[in-house]
Amino acid sequence: MLTAGIELSLEDAQRWTATGCALPELDDDGKIGTLRPAVQCSDDPAATCTATGVALADDGGPRDYALRVETPPGSLVGSVREEITVQSGSAPFVAIIDLPQRVLVSGRIRLDEATCEQIGAQATGCRAEAAVVLAERLRMPGESVQTVPGPYFHEVDAFFDPVTQERGRYVLPLDPGVYVVTALPASGAEGGPADVVAIDIRDGQDTDLDLVLRQGILVTLNLCSGDNPSTCFDRRTQVIPLDRGTWGELEHPGDPGRKIDLNAIGECLTPVPEGEQACKIRRLIPGTSLSAGQVGKLRFTARRSSTGASCG
Repeated sequence: MLTAGIELSLEDAQRWTATGCALPELDDDGKIGTLRPAVQCSDDPAATCTATGVALADDGGPRDYALRVETPPGSLVGSVREEITVQSGSAPFVAIIDLPQRVLVSGRIRLDEATCEQIGAQATGCRAEAAVVLAERLRMPGESVQTVPGPYFHEVDAFFDPVTQERGRYVLPLDPGVYVVTALPASGAEGGPADVVAIDIRDGQDTDLDLVLRQGILVTLNLCSGDNPSTCFDRRTQVIPLDRGTWGELEHPGDPGRKIDLNAIGECLTPVPEGEQACKIRRLIPGTSLSAGQVGKLRFTARRSSTGASCG
């Protein structure tokens, strides 16, 4: 996706007040808003992204824009943000943008020893092929959604590598930055959520990261009161299990001495249309929610708390 934005300023406040109009609320920079037309680009690598109706200055001259190109999760080429000046003239204005290669975070996902022994998976090296790896970008000092292009949340599946004959491999392409990463077992698969870890890939170097699906705690939710079906939640009810704090003493890479708080609004970067919220990586199941279904019972595996409590 390609977006270009200009900041809108209020040059003559007296013209507003003289006509009896309420003065627009300004931000800290004295701006009243931003105009951001967006363009969905083609998957064809030979195609161009075209934004129509891009405005010039009031006098028909050049105008400065902040241009950002956001590539989807899983893409090997990254997102960029650049300042461009759209020139006046009858011919289309062409901006050539070079997209960088993303950093590759890769590794293996395996079951912890207790789970491996329980199901007898030693022959496969305790590898967990049925797993999903999640990564979410932490907000560093000086970063904002205006200055850092997305996407900020990434999800990839583990796979069988036919070259190395290894199960449970994954490759996660990310833009340079600081991320929290974890892995979740697929629905019905063995094991529980892996620990949440923080990685700093601001240097742009590829990184190896192995993840372990730990045994965790099996949680059963009864969405009915007694045996009467009329006391159950509606079958369309969606349940979203979230981890509220098992990461415990995880140090913040961009703020020495402070612990990461994934429950805090703004700790992770979030796209503007979604609104500010706590980090999405707190979820404990692949996907966004569980369905209540007909039996009124839900089961999922939670992490064990790092503070010694029975549940996270």
